[in-house]
Amino acid sequence: MDNWKQFSIVVFMCVLLAGFSGCRTNQLVEVPDLRGIELHQAEEILEELGLVLQVKDSIYSSSVPQDTILTQVPFPSTEVKYGRSVSVKISKGSPVILCPDFVGKSYGEAMEIVQNANLFVREIQEVESFHPSDQGDEQNEQNEEPESAEDAQRVSELLSNLAPTVSLGHILSQTPSPGTKMKPGQGITLTVYLPSLPRVPNLLDSYLEDAKYIITHSGYTIGTITFKPNTAFSRGVVYIQEPIPGSPAEKNSSINIVVNEELIRKSVGSD
Repeated sequence: MDNWKQFSIVVFMCVLLAGFSGCRTNQLVEVPDLRGIELHQAEEILEELGLVLQVKDSIYSSSVPQDTILTQVPFPSTEVKYGRSVSVKISKGSPVILCPDFVGKSYGEAMEIVQNANLFVREIQEVESFHPSDQGDEQNEQNEEPESAEDAQRVSELLSNLAPTVSLGHILSQTPSPGTKMKPGQGITLTVYLPSLPRVPNLLDSYLEDAKYIITHSGYTIGTITFKPNTAFSRGVVYIQEPIPGSPAEKNSSINIVVNEELIRKSVGSD
């Protein structure tokens, strides 16, 4: 008889526990707003409510600190069953960008790289002259001084040989230096080589051979020569040039000219 009572008590307790467990399973819990909360704090909050935190994804964010919740599913204030998981997306913090190397590149190339790297140009400094030794002096400030004048000369020659060849509109230097860790949206300073350009000589009314001599001895190259008759000018002289006289043009650029060459037509039957 006693054994029967003990058995009945055990059965009753099992039924009671099963019912209690079933009640908790069917219990509805309101999902809290986890956005903007750090991951470990969100885990504690959900654990107290009987919910489970599940990290689904992580992305870079320049405005939200690392390990902070960005979005969640189900949305805040949604009622879910006890024990349900809440999926979240967390921030990986601001991405680290290594500053690109702009030195030696044209201004257009540099602007494209800046945009692709999610940076911006804070300042553009223009210089009219460039001496390779300037880079050498800058590097020597970071190194120990040479032991002798011969060593100094050798270092200067080496740096001059290694210095990049630059032309109009190319980048000479940058701040910060290449490889510096940066955040998206940070600014850079570029120094651009923009020398004052020489002026194109006046070739108008010059004979062709004289015009060729002036072009080559002025540091330019002869471009296209077009012979086209024009009765308003003497035969063999230049009456059109491109670029026009006095306009700025980089050395070694070409100059195109049009020369008056009268057409000599023989009449039919003439020798």
